[in-house]
Amino acid sequence: MHEAFVLIVVNAIRERYVSEKAFYTEELGISGQSWTRWKNGERGLKAENLQKIARLFTDRSEERRE
Repeated sequence: MHEAFVLIVVNAIRERYVSEKAFYTEELGISGQSWTRWKNGERGLKAENLQKIARLFTDRSEERRE
């Protein structure tokens, strides 16, 4: 299940960012090592970073209205 989630997240990142590295360094503020460990299912992410990932799937026009 985690592997499928990671693939979906990575695809969403590639649609919106120049690279995965740009996302995890600029948006999440984590290292490449931490990102790789999360992708491999070895470590979790902080709740705030999971919220940032969830925002990849929200309608941006709705965010502007809030």
